[in-house]
Amino acid sequence: MNTGTNLTGITKTANMKLIASLDLPPSCRTVWVSEEARKVWAPVLPKVSTMVSELEVLSVAKGHRPCAWQTIAEDQFPRFAAAWAEMDLVSLPILRVQSFTGFAHRHEKPQPGERANVCVIVAKSLKDALRFKAANASGDNDAQGELLGFPKCCRGFFCTSWAGGYFDPVWQAALNSKHTIVGEKHIKVEGHPFANPMLRYAGLRVGFHIPHALDCQETIDLATERMRLAKETDPHLTKLLGALLSMPMSWDVLHGIAVIKTPLFYLIVPSVPAAERHVVEVVSKPEFIPKESARGTGFPFIAEGP
Repeated sequence: MNTGTNLTGITKTANMKLIASLDLPPSCRTVWVSEEARKVWAPVLPKVSTMVSELEVLSVAKGHRPCAWQTIAEDQFPRFAAAWAEMDLVSLPILRVQSFTGFAHRHEKPQPGERANVCVIVAKSLKDALRFKAANASGDNDAQGELLGFPKCCRGFFCTSWAGGYFDPVWQAALNSKHTIVGEKHIKVEGHPFANPMLRYAGLRVGFHIPHALDCQETIDLATERMRLAKETDPHLTKLLGALLSMPMSWDVLHGIAVIKTPLFYLIVPSVPAAERHVVEVVSKPEFIPKESARGTGFPFIAEGP
């Protein structure tokens, strides 16, 4: 067993060989393992993702953290701003960016006449919103993370990861967790579903940050509080979110493309431009194995019964 724990940054063995010239555009493609899985679960994912987005703002309204970051279509901003005002929240647009879907680690300026998204800070007070705007303008990631309510251990990890070019540091977070070595650049982690960031590309998460480890206790504590808040909003969708995050899953990256494999679907997304393949397998206790899961001999699938 190799714990590889380093609360302030990246473990020495976490370094990847990166292809500096490779930078893929934002995207997120979902591939279902079967038609049955698609029919049952495809309508569920956007509903749960929408609840998570609403939970990000609700956590600010309830005083759990000073600010939330929201990226929305520019023409939808007046409607959202009015709704947030009714919650006694301030909404401050800070960036106008190209419209995108899926996972993006950077924002491009829109071309003239091009449809755009707007990045908005939602806060309890104008003072906090302006503090975030100033931190964003100066590139102070730690201050931004503090205003977003992220734990100190995870803020330090993110700052170190970002500086090293690891803008999607799942491998680094996995190595900071208790893990077992499966093979070269291939590990297995017993993580907690509330600290698992692997489905965030599809908007499925409880923690609103990438934790420094997939068993980070501070992240789990924060997420537990947010799951209680989510349960007050929609108990059924909250239960489904917890179940989906409890599935066994793997994260497999090579040449800037990560494939997240679950028993129900694959997510194919842009990620760190790793020159060598890195694989993380995550199991949670208790695990959730949907009845619509595919069968197979490789992780995370289960073999056919006798």
